[in-house]
Amino acid sequence: MDFKINAALIGLSFNFLLLLAAINWFKQFNHGKLVHTWLVAMSTLGVLQSIEFIFNASGLYHKWPVFLKIVDPLIVLLPLCIYGYMRALQNDNIFTNNLVKLAHLTPAFIWLLIDIPYWLMPEEKKIYWMQMAMTDHSFWKLPSTMENAYITTLACLFLFYWWRQRAQSCEVRKEQTRLWIKQLQTILALAAASLFLLVIASEYLDKKLSSTYIWAPMCAYLVYLVLTHTQLPLNRKIKRHSQEPEKNDVTEVKSIEEQEDKSLYLIFKQLEQSLESGAYKDSTLSLLALAEQNGFTSHQASSAINACHGNNFYDLINEFRVNAAKQALENSESSITDICYEVGYKSKSTFNSAFKKICGCTPTVYRSNL
Repeated sequence: MDFKINAALIGLSFNFLLLLAAINWFKQFNHGKLVHTWLVAMSTLGVLQSIEFIFNASGLYHKWPVFLKIVDPLIVLLPLCIYGYMRALQNDNIFTNNLVKLAHLTPAFIWLLIDIPYWLMPEEKKIYWMQMAMTDHSFWKLPSTMENAYITTLACLFLFYWWRQRAQSCEVRKEQTRLWIKQLQTILALAAASLFLLVIASEYLDKKLSSTYIWAPMCAYLVYLVLTHTQLPLNRKIKRHSQEPEKNDVTEVKSIEEQEDKSLYLIFKQLEQSLESGAYKDSTLSLLALAEQNGFTSHQASSAINACHGNNFYDLINEFRVNAAKQALENSESSITDICYEVGYKSKSTFNSAFKKICGCTPTVYRSNL
Protein backbone atom coordinates (compact mmCIF):
# COMPACT_ATOMS: atom_id res chain seq x y z
CA MET A 1 0.00 0.00 0.00
CA ASP A 2 2.87 2.37 0.80
CA PHE A 3 4.31 1.77 -2.65
CA LYS A 4 0.97 2.75 -4.19
CA ILE A 5 0.97 6.00 -2.25
CA ASN A 6 4.55 6.75 -3.28
CA ALA A 7 3.74 6.08 -6.92
CA ALA A 8 0.67 8.31 -6.69
CA LEU A 9 2.70 11.05 -5.01
CA ILE A 10 5.23 10.94 -7.84
CA GLY A 11 2.43 11.23 -10.38
CA LEU A 12 0.87 14.10 -8.42
CA SER A 13 4.17 15.99 -8.25
CA PHE A 14 4.82 15.71 -11.97
CA ASN A 15 1.27 16.60 -12.94
CA PHE A 16 1.14 19.55 -10.58
CA LEU A 17 4.40 20.81 -12.09
CA LEU A 18 2.90 20.50 -15.57
CA LEU A 19 -0.31 22.24 -14.46
CA LEU A 20 1.61 25.25 -13.11
CA ALA A 21 3.67 25.45 -16.31
CA ALA A 22 0.58 25.18 -18.52
CA ILE A 23 -1.25 27.92 -16.60
CA ASN A 24 1.82 30.16 -16.87
CA TRP A 25 2.08 29.56 -20.63
CA PHE A 26 -1.64 30.23 -21.05
CA LYS A 27 -1.26 33.63 -19.37
CA GLN A 28 1.93 34.62 -21.19
CA PHE A 29 1.18 33.84 -24.81
CA ASN A 30 -1.62 35.37 -26.85
CA HIS A 31 -1.31 32.84 -29.67
CA GLY A 32 -1.72 29.15 -29.07
CA LYS A 33 -4.49 29.60 -26.48
CA LEU A 34 -6.24 26.47 -27.71
CA VAL A 35 -3.06 24.41 -27.31
CA HIS A 36 -2.52 25.63 -23.77
CA THR A 37 -6.20 25.19 -22.86
CA TRP A 38 -6.00 21.48 -23.70
CA LEU A 39 -2.69 21.26 -21.85
CA VAL A 40 -4.24 22.83 -18.72
CA ALA A 41 -7.19 20.42 -18.95
CA MET A 42 -4.90 17.41 -19.43
CA SER A 43 -2.65 18.29 -16.47
CA THR A 44 -5.66 19.10 -14.26
CA LEU A 45 -7.10 15.63 -14.86
CA GLY A 46 -3.68 14.14 -14.12
CA VAL A 47 -3.62 15.98 -10.79
CA LEU A 48 -7.15 14.81 -9.93
CA GLN A 49 -6.30 11.19 -10.83
CA SER A 50 -3.21 11.24 -8.58
CA ILE A 51 -5.16 12.80 -5.69
CA GLU A 52 -7.82 10.11 -6.03
CA PHE A 53 -5.18 7.36 -5.84
CA ILE A 54 -3.70 8.91 -2.70
CA PHE A 55 -7.18 9.35 -1.22
CA ASN A 56 -8.04 5.68 -1.75
CA ALA A 57 -4.67 4.09 -0.96
CA SER A 58 -4.18 6.05 2.27
CA GLY A 59 -7.63 5.17 3.60
CA LEU A 60 -8.80 8.78 3.73
CA TYR A 61 -12.13 7.65 2.31
CA HIS A 62 -13.00 6.36 5.81
CA LYS A 63 -12.93 9.97 6.98
CA TRP A 64 -14.44 11.63 3.91
CA PRO A 65 -16.47 8.97 2.02
CA VAL A 66 -18.38 11.74 0.24
CA PHE A 67 -15.43 12.11 -2.15
CA LEU A 68 -15.38 8.45 -3.20
CA LYS A 69 -15.49 8.03 -6.98
CA ILE A 70 -16.36 11.70 -7.39
CA VAL A 71 -13.81 12.41 -10.15
CA ASP A 72 -14.21 9.19 -12.15
CA PRO A 73 -16.46 10.74 -14.85
CA LEU A 74 -13.87 13.49 -15.37
CA ILE A 75 -10.88 11.13 -15.62
CA VAL A 76 -12.60 9.43 -18.56
CA LEU A 77 -11.88 12.64 -20.49
CA LEU A 78 -8.08 12.28 -20.22
CA PRO A 79 -7.68 10.49 -23.60
CA LEU A 80 -9.83 13.23 -25.17
CA CYS A 81 -7.60 15.94 -23.68
CA ILE A 82 -4.46 14.35 -25.11
CA TYR A 83 -6.14 14.03 -28.50
CA GLY A 84 -7.46 17.60 -28.35
CA TYR A 85 -3.96 18.80 -27.51
CA MET A 86 -2.52 16.95 -30.50
CA ARG A 87 -5.12 18.41 -32.85
CA ALA A 88 -4.60 21.90 -31.44
CA LEU A 89 -0.90 21.59 -32.23
CA GLN A 90 -2.08 21.14 -35.82
CA ASN A 91 -4.32 24.23 -35.62
CA ASP A 92 -7.45 22.10 -35.50
CA ASN A 93 -10.26 22.65 -32.99
CA ILE A 94 -12.01 19.32 -32.49
CA PHE A 95 -15.10 21.01 -30.99
CA THR A 96 -16.41 22.30 -34.31
CA ASN A 97 -20.05 22.26 -33.18
CA ASN A 98 -22.24 21.25 -30.24
CA LEU A 99 -23.06 17.84 -31.72
CA VAL A 100 -19.38 16.90 -32.03
CA LYS A 101 -18.73 18.24 -28.53
CA LEU A 102 -21.56 16.09 -27.15
CA ALA A 103 -20.20 13.00 -28.89
CA HIS A 104 -16.75 13.49 -27.35
CA LEU A 105 -18.20 14.10 -23.88
CA THR A 106 -20.68 11.19 -23.99
CA PRO A 107 -18.41 8.68 -22.12
CA ALA A 108 -18.14 11.13 -19.19
CA PHE A 109 -21.92 11.58 -19.11
CA ILE A 110 -22.44 7.81 -19.18
CA TRP A 111 -20.15 7.24 -16.21
CA LEU A 112 -21.75 10.16 -14.42
CA LEU A 113 -25.12 8.41 -14.68
CA ILE A 114 -23.59 5.08 -13.63
CA ASP A 115 -21.99 6.67 -10.57
CA ILE A 116 -25.08 8.48 -9.28
CA PRO A 117 -26.55 5.41 -7.46
CA TYR A 118 -23.22 4.94 -5.69
CA TRP A 119 -23.03 8.60 -4.64
CA LEU A 120 -26.56 8.41 -3.21
CA MET A 121 -25.70 5.48 -0.94
CA PRO A 122 -25.24 5.95 2.82
CA GLU A 123 -21.62 6.62 3.73
CA GLU A 124 -21.11 3.27 5.49
CA LYS A 125 -22.20 1.39 2.35
CA LYS A 126 -19.85 3.44 0.20
CA ILE A 127 -16.96 2.49 2.48
CA TYR A 128 -18.02 -1.16 2.51
CA TRP A 129 -18.13 -1.46 -1.28
CA MET A 130 -14.81 0.36 -1.66
CA GLN A 131 -13.12 -2.02 0.78
CA MET A 132 -14.57 -5.00 -1.03
CA ALA A 133 -13.48 -3.67 -4.42
CA MET A 134 -9.94 -3.06 -3.15
CA THR A 135 -9.83 -6.77 -2.30
CA ASP A 136 -11.19 -8.01 -5.61
CA HIS A 137 -12.67 -6.20 -8.61
CA SER A 138 -15.33 -8.88 -8.93
CA PHE A 139 -16.98 -7.60 -5.73
CA TRP A 140 -18.52 -4.71 -7.68
CA LYS A 141 -22.07 -6.07 -7.84
CA LEU A 142 -23.99 -2.79 -7.94
CA PRO A 143 -24.83 -0.20 -10.62
CA SER A 144 -21.87 2.04 -9.91
CA THR A 145 -18.32 2.44 -11.16
CA MET A 146 -17.05 -1.11 -11.70
CA GLU A 147 -13.28 -1.16 -11.72
CA ASN A 148 -12.60 -3.45 -14.67
CA ALA A 149 -15.43 -1.96 -16.71
CA TYR A 150 -14.13 1.52 -15.96
CA ILE A 151 -10.54 0.61 -16.87
CA THR A 152 -11.76 -1.09 -20.05
CA THR A 153 -13.63 2.08 -21.00
CA LEU A 154 -10.47 4.13 -20.52
CA ALA A 155 -8.43 1.63 -22.54
CA CYS A 156 -10.95 1.74 -25.39
CA LEU A 157 -10.91 5.55 -25.39
CA PHE A 158 -7.11 5.66 -25.50
CA LEU A 159 -7.19 3.20 -28.38
CA PHE A 160 -9.94 5.11 -30.19
CA TYR A 161 -8.16 8.46 -30.06
CA TRP A 162 -4.87 6.80 -31.06
CA TRP A 163 -6.65 5.37 -34.13
CA ARG A 164 -8.41 8.67 -34.85
CA GLN A 165 -5.18 10.66 -34.82
CA ARG A 166 -3.47 8.00 -36.92
CA ALA A 167 -6.30 8.13 -39.47
CA GLN A 168 -6.05 11.91 -39.78
CA SER A 169 -3.21 13.41 -41.76
CA CYS A 170 -0.61 15.44 -39.91
CA GLU A 171 -0.19 18.67 -41.87
CA VAL A 172 2.39 20.32 -39.60
CA ARG A 173 5.48 21.38 -41.53
CA LYS A 174 7.89 21.47 -38.58
CA GLU A 175 9.60 18.12 -38.20
CA GLN A 176 10.00 18.61 -34.46
CA THR A 177 6.26 19.13 -33.99
CA ARG A 178 5.49 16.10 -36.16
CA LEU A 179 7.82 14.01 -33.98
CA TRP A 180 6.17 15.39 -30.84
CA ILE A 181 2.71 14.38 -32.10
CA LYS A 182 4.00 10.88 -32.87
CA GLN A 183 5.31 10.62 -29.31
CA LEU A 184 1.91 11.57 -27.96
CA GLN A 185 0.35 8.93 -30.21
CA THR A 186 2.74 6.40 -28.71
CA ILE A 187 1.59 7.38 -25.21
CA LEU A 188 -2.03 6.76 -26.23
CA ALA A 189 -1.15 3.33 -27.62
CA LEU A 190 0.94 2.34 -24.57
CA ALA A 191 -1.77 3.48 -22.17
CA ALA A 192 -4.40 1.45 -24.05
CA ALA A 193 -2.22 -1.69 -24.13
CA SER A 194 -1.26 -1.38 -20.45
CA LEU A 195 -4.84 -0.94 -19.28
CA PHE A 196 -6.05 -3.87 -21.39
CA LEU A 197 -3.31 -6.06 -19.84
CA LEU A 198 -4.41 -4.91 -16.39
CA VAL A 199 -7.97 -6.06 -17.07
CA ILE A 200 -6.79 -9.38 -18.54
CA ALA A 201 -4.59 -10.03 -15.50
CA SER A 202 -7.53 -9.37 -13.19
CA GLU A 203 -10.19 -11.29 -15.12
CA TYR A 204 -8.28 -14.33 -16.35
CA LEU A 205 -5.09 -14.62 -14.28
CA ASP A 206 -6.60 -13.62 -10.93
CA LYS A 207 -3.86 -11.02 -10.50
CA LYS A 208 -5.14 -7.80 -8.97
CA LEU A 209 -2.81 -4.96 -9.92
CA SER A 210 -3.45 -1.32 -9.18
CA SER A 211 -3.71 1.01 -12.16
CA THR A 212 -1.49 3.37 -10.15
CA TYR A 213 1.48 1.44 -11.49
CA ILE A 214 0.43 2.45 -15.00
CA TRP A 215 -0.75 6.02 -14.38
CA ALA A 216 2.25 7.19 -12.35
CA PRO A 217 5.01 6.30 -14.87
CA MET A 218 2.82 7.33 -17.80
CA CYS A 219 2.14 10.74 -16.26
CA ALA A 220 5.80 11.19 -15.38
CA TYR A 221 6.87 10.35 -18.94
CA LEU A 222 4.19 12.62 -20.41
CA VAL A 223 5.25 15.55 -18.24
CA TYR A 224 8.89 14.96 -19.13
CA LEU A 225 8.04 15.07 -22.83
CA VAL A 226 5.89 18.19 -22.53
CA LEU A 227 8.42 20.15 -20.50
CA THR A 228 11.35 19.20 -22.73
CA HIS A 229 9.82 19.16 -26.20
CA THR A 230 6.95 21.65 -26.29
CA GLN A 231 7.76 24.57 -28.58
CA LEU A 232 6.09 27.72 -27.29
CA PRO A 233 5.04 30.54 -29.62
CA LEU A 234 7.57 33.34 -29.51
CA ASN A 235 7.20 36.97 -30.54
CA ARG A 236 10.02 38.05 -32.81
CA LYS A 237 10.19 41.41 -31.09
CA ILE A 238 11.14 39.93 -27.72
CA LYS A 239 13.80 37.50 -28.92
CA ARG A 240 17.28 38.14 -27.55
CA HIS A 241 20.60 37.00 -28.98
CA SER A 242 23.77 36.55 -27.01
CA GLN A 243 25.76 38.04 -29.87
CA GLU A 244 24.99 40.69 -32.45
CA PRO A 245 24.52 39.07 -35.86
CA GLU A 246 26.64 40.19 -38.73
CA LYS A 247 25.22 42.72 -41.18
CA ASN A 248 24.85 40.16 -43.98
CA ASP A 249 23.02 37.81 -41.64
CA VAL A 250 20.63 40.58 -40.64
CA THR A 251 19.87 41.38 -44.28
CA GLU A 252 19.29 37.72 -45.07
CA VAL A 253 16.98 37.23 -42.08
CA LYS A 254 14.97 40.32 -42.97
CA SER A 255 14.66 39.13 -46.56
CA ILE A 256 13.37 35.72 -45.45
CA GLU A 257 10.95 37.29 -43.01
CA GLU A 258 9.65 39.68 -45.66
CA GLN A 259 9.08 36.78 -48.06
CA GLU A 260 7.25 34.80 -45.37
CA ASP A 261 5.11 37.81 -44.42
CA LYS A 262 4.24 38.47 -48.07
CA SER A 263 3.33 34.82 -48.62
CA LEU A 264 1.10 34.78 -45.53
CA TYR A 265 -0.52 38.06 -46.62
CA LEU A 266 -1.37 36.65 -50.06
CA ILE A 267 -2.85 33.51 -48.50
CA PHE A 268 -4.90 35.58 -46.06
CA LYS A 269 -6.25 37.86 -48.82
CA GLN A 270 -7.39 34.83 -50.80
CA LEU A 271 -9.11 33.34 -47.74
CA GLU A 272 -10.69 36.71 -47.00
CA GLN A 273 -12.01 37.01 -50.55
CA SER A 274 -13.53 33.54 -50.26
CA LEU A 275 -15.32 34.55 -47.07
CA GLU A 276 -16.46 37.85 -48.58
CA SER A 277 -18.01 35.93 -51.45
CA GLY A 278 -20.28 34.17 -48.94
CA ALA A 279 -18.37 31.12 -47.73
CA TYR A 280 -19.03 32.16 -44.12
CA LYS A 281 -22.75 31.38 -44.62
CA ASP A 282 -21.95 27.65 -44.67
CA SER A 283 -22.69 26.50 -41.11
CA THR A 284 -20.40 23.47 -41.55
CA LEU A 285 -17.43 25.52 -42.72
CA SER A 286 -14.20 24.57 -40.95
CA LEU A 287 -10.63 25.78 -41.20
CA LEU A 288 -9.68 22.68 -43.18
CA ALA A 289 -12.62 23.11 -45.60
CA LEU A 290 -11.84 26.79 -46.21
CA ALA A 291 -8.16 26.00 -46.73
CA GLU A 292 -8.87 23.17 -49.18
CA GLN A 293 -11.32 25.34 -51.13
CA ASN A 294 -8.46 27.72 -51.79
CA GLY A 295 -5.72 25.15 -52.36
CA PHE A 296 -3.93 25.48 -49.01
CA THR A 297 -3.29 23.24 -46.02
CA SER A 298 -5.01 24.00 -42.72
CA HIS A 299 -1.61 24.88 -41.25
CA GLN A 300 -0.95 27.48 -43.98
CA ALA A 301 -4.41 28.96 -43.54
CA SER A 302 -4.12 29.10 -39.77
CA SER A 303 -0.67 30.71 -39.90
CA ALA A 304 -1.91 33.35 -42.35
CA ILE A 305 -4.96 34.17 -40.24
CA ASN A 306 -2.93 34.40 -37.05
CA ALA A 307 -0.28 36.60 -38.66
CA CYS A 308 -2.58 38.94 -40.62
CA HIS A 309 -5.74 39.01 -38.55
CA GLY A 310 -4.24 38.52 -35.09
CA ASN A 311 -6.80 35.92 -34.03
CA ASN A 312 -7.85 32.42 -35.01
CA PHE A 313 -10.20 31.10 -37.69
CA TYR A 314 -13.26 31.12 -35.46
CA ASP A 315 -12.76 34.75 -34.48
CA LEU A 316 -12.39 35.68 -38.14
CA ILE A 317 -15.50 33.87 -39.32
CA ASN A 318 -17.50 35.26 -36.40
CA GLU A 319 -16.58 38.76 -37.53
CA PHE A 320 -17.92 38.09 -41.02
CA ARG A 321 -21.11 36.54 -39.70
CA VAL A 322 -21.76 39.24 -37.11
CA ASN A 323 -21.10 42.03 -39.64
CA ALA A 324 -23.54 40.40 -42.03
CA ALA A 325 -26.07 40.05 -39.21
CA LYS A 326 -25.69 43.74 -38.32
CA GLN A 327 -26.45 44.72 -41.91
CA ALA A 328 -29.50 42.45 -41.96
CA LEU A 329 -30.73 43.88 -38.67
CA GLU A 330 -30.35 47.41 -40.02
CA ASN A 331 -31.69 46.90 -43.54
CA SER A 332 -34.29 44.13 -43.32
CA GLU A 333 -37.30 43.08 -41.28
CA SER A 334 -36.26 39.44 -41.06
CA SER A 335 -36.59 37.84 -37.64
CA ILE A 336 -33.47 37.44 -35.53
CA THR A 337 -33.82 33.66 -35.76
CA ASP A 338 -33.90 33.78 -39.57
CA ILE A 339 -30.88 36.09 -39.63
CA CYS A 340 -29.03 33.74 -37.28
CA TYR A 341 -29.33 30.84 -39.74
CA GLU A 342 -28.82 33.00 -42.82
CA VAL A 343 -25.38 34.16 -41.70
CA GLY A 344 -24.20 30.63 -40.90
CA TYR A 345 -24.93 29.91 -37.24
CA LYS A 346 -26.44 26.62 -36.19
CA SER A 347 -27.99 27.84 -32.95
CA LYS A 348 -29.37 31.10 -31.66
CA SER A 349 -27.40 30.84 -28.41
CA THR A 350 -24.11 30.66 -30.32
CA PHE A 351 -25.20 33.60 -32.46
CA ASN A 352 -26.14 35.69 -29.41
CA SER A 353 -22.83 34.93 -27.68
CA ALA A 354 -20.72 35.83 -30.72
CA PHE A 355 -22.78 38.97 -31.43
CA LYS A 356 -22.52 40.19 -27.82
CA LYS A 357 -18.78 39.51 -27.72
CA ILE A 358 -18.16 41.67 -30.80
CA CYS A 359 -20.87 44.34 -30.44
CA GLY A 360 -21.27 44.48 -26.68
CA CYS A 361 -24.99 43.70 -26.79
CA THR A 362 -27.41 41.06 -28.05
CA PRO A 363 -29.00 41.25 -31.52
CA THR A 364 -32.35 42.14 -29.92
CA VAL A 365 -30.88 45.11 -28.07
CA TYR A 366 -28.90 46.15 -31.15
CA ARG A 367 -32.07 46.26 -33.30
CA SER A 368 -34.07 48.09 -30.63
CA ASN A 369 -31.42 50.83 -30.52
CA LEU A 370 -31.54 51.49 -34.26
